[in-house]
Amino acid sequence: MTGKRLRVLLVADVSPAQVIGGAERVLYEHMSRLAREGHAVHCLTKTEEKEENVPNRIGGGVLHCFRGVSSSTALFFVSFLWRCRRKFKYLLRDNTFDIINFHQPLSAMGVLTVYKSWNIPRVYTFHSLWFQEYEIRITKDENSMGFFKKTLSLFWIQLNIGLRRIIEKVCLKAANQIIVLSDFSKEQLIKYHRVPASKISLIPGGVDTERFIPLPDQRRKIVKRELGVPEEGFLLLTVRNLGPRMGLDNLVKAMVMVVAKRQDVYLVIGGAGHLETELQSLTFQLGLEPYIRFEGFIPEAKLPQYYQAADLFLLPTRCLEGFGLVTVEALACGTPVLGTPVGGTVEILNGLDPDLLFKSPEPGDIAEKILHFLSLSEMDLRRLREKCRQWVLEHYDWDQIVQQLMVNIRELVNKP
Repeated sequence: MTGKRLRVLLVADVSPAQVIGGAERVLYEHMSRLAREGHAVHCLTKTEEKEENVPNRIGGGVLHCFRGVSSSTALFFVSFLWRCRRKFKYLLRDNTFDIINFHQPLSAMGVLTVYKSWNIPRVYTFHSLWFQEYEIRITKDENSMGFFKKTLSLFWIQLNIGLRRIIEKVCLKAANQIIVLSDFSKEQLIKYHRVPASKISLIPGGVDTERFIPLPDQRRKIVKRELGVPEEGFLLLTVRNLGPRMGLDNLVKAMVMVVAKRQDVYLVIGGAGHLETELQSLTFQLGLEPYIRFEGFIPEAKLPQYYQAADLFLLPTRCLEGFGLVTVEALACGTPVLGTPVGGTVEILNGLDPDLLFKSPEPGDIAEKILHFLSLSEMDLRRLREKCRQWVLEHYDWDQIVQQLMVNIRELVNKP
């Protein structure tokens, strides 16, 4: 550790105690690795359990939770903000902070309603456009919505989108500095929120290169057996939230063209979401049940095994891929990733090998690229696996990433 020990408060809508996605993973890694460097790290976040004033310790930091659940959608924003504000004020009784690091807008807004927060330097780690994520989830997939959501008036949907956009804009404007995980995210901030480029710093996501490691071929076969997937042939893998922007329907359709030419392929789709039933029905309609398995949510502890066993990882995203931690996690295990030319995926894969990018998210282009890589020789695939691992070691190791974060935080804290 260099420099003085800092008192850092992370503020988030998600919890580092339940790593179920990329936002939680980034939060946990920032928290645990800053604590490992000797800093006093606290995290303020919501819980769905009963709120308690006794903090928990996790990853070397201290977790403070407020209850963020509301039985009424109309009261959700007010309830969340009020409870977050109350918990932050309670924290200030016994703690002082050198810097506040926001990770999502709603909890950030709750903290900003307390005037004392404005006397503390504030940095915002931007993951994605909150209002746009909601808009895609609500308006781009009407067939998968429940009856209640279908009956929501257009007025309420637009009001909800507008409110989220305003809250996000206020929080971004209040931050002294904004950290993005990709240039794609930087462009979004400039386009939709008119954030000055001078206020934005690029610090990508990362991967634990000691946990996500490659395995020799013989060991990979054993892992396949343990996972109950075919030991021979090619194992394809994707791990996604089963939502509309992920493009998984295009991947399922692409598999029709793949298995028409290669029957020695097997696709595992990991993840949960409201499109799961629809995707399973599509798989059945296309006669792909022998070639596709829906694994459901894969716990964090088991993720490395799936990456290590896979021959190819697939990322068929349609839109809004801010970074994609699954991409660097798979690469760290020596598993080549084929991804659509969308958002941060381009920035990760283009420098490694532009040939890893699909031409588009369309099923035909996905199938064409998969078939091309399935035709490579064992020697070429082995070299590519080594190249993937080395690329991550050089650019996306979490220790390196958090060091960059620490440099930015210190500059902000020491700024006159």
